[in-house]
Amino acid sequence: MGMLKKITSILFNSIFIIVTVVSLVFVYTMLQNAGRIPDIMGYRLYVVQSGSMEPDIHTGSLVISKRVSPENLVIGDVVTFKSKDDSTTLVTHRIEQISKENGELSFITKGDANDVIDLEPVKPENIIARVQYDIPYLGYMTEFIKTKQGMLLVVIIPAIALLLIEIFKLIGYASELDKQKKAQNHEIKF
Repeated sequence: MGMLKKITSILFNSIFIIVTVVSLVFVYTMLQNAGRIPDIMGYRLYVVQSGSMEPDIHTGSLVISKRVSPENLVIGDVVTFKSKDDSTTLVTHRIEQISKENGELSFITKGDANDVIDLEPVKPENIIARVQYDIPYLGYMTEFIKTKQGMLLVVIIPAIALLLIEIFKLIGYASELDKQKKAQNHEIKF
């Protein structure tokens, strides 16, 4: 039974450390990038807000994109770019055509679920990154975590619970040491 308890303790402590490190990186990144898109080792995370890339990328998916030089993009790449009309609006669509007029690149994009290509070509300076991976529906969770309720539920309450568990473990260890000490003192008296 002692071995199972030891393995459980090691597993629990490992999970605690991983969750703590990921949370710290997340908080640090959010603080460093206030008002900007977080960049973690060259990768950027975005949440897909519409179904224009269905069925390949679902609404609510978390897409992990990497900055890339526009010259390295090819037809079929899925890219995230700034909308021409509103530079704060980001769009994730597939490159359908690449043209080069007067030495300048432009990209014709289209959402997989859309019947027609996007109205305006995308200029290279508006391309932010190429999608590397997507994790279906995880974006819903990341958006929820950004709210006060989400931060409370996902970060603060588990952190307090883990802290309390560790305090109770320490109290248990102290109690066990106290019992051992009393037992040793009791043996010495006889």
